Amino acid sequence: MFTVNDWFELFPYILILAGAVALGLRQFIGRKRPSAKAQVRQQMSLRQPIEALQQPALHDIRIRDKSGRAIHIKHIVRLPASIVIIATIPGPLTGDIDGHLHRRRWTITDHGTVKPFINPVIQLEPIFLAFRRRFPLLKVRPLVVFPNTVTFVDETPGGACNLADFTTVMKSWIAQDGTISEITEITWPQVVSLAENLRREAKESVAAAARHRSRALPTASKNTV
Repeated sequence: MFTVNDWFELFPYILILAGAVALGLRQFIGRKRPSAKAQVRQQMSLRQPIEALQQPALHDIRIRDKSGRAIHIKHIVRLPASIVIIATIPGPLTGDIDGHLHRRRWTITDHGTVKPFINPVIQLEPIFLAFRRRFPLLKVRPLVVFPNTVTFVDETPGGACNLADFTTVMKSWIAQDGTISEITEITWPQVVSLAENLRREAKESVAAAARHRSRALPTASKNTV
């Protein structure tokens, strides 16, 4: 049974992924973080093709660890015989990426400037390995989706794709899976239930923090002249 405590086991790995991806992107992109509106557009552009696949999915799973830090999982999609954990690389980002699945460092070249960054597919490994430890018979796939403004020098590395190729990759995995497996039918409801509980707990935590802040506000004092 996949319990809330199991999610806490995933927290360090998810934090490593979130922190490493965010830090790595800020280092090699060298640009300001996109606006909230731009991030919503990026996210919506991926949610629509996920919905078109007509496969069960979870979006924007927000969890708070024991220190109160927010953790955000973009998408988890259930295919017939596997689960796909999806990370997205936000724009703006342009250039030619040279990387392979098992190479730790990739490079991106933009207008003659070459910058290295950590392979984002490798950064997903601790998360999907944690899932596989809990569900050893369930196939878990990582997928990192890049914006269409980047190109790959050689073949697109396994576990990565451009936004334009996302649907093709997912459909190929659906075809490979074939009919729905019993283990997928058993485990997916547990993941959904946990996600719903965590969303509720996150809302309650935010409300409790707001109440705490309101109580902590200093009261106005009378000044004498």
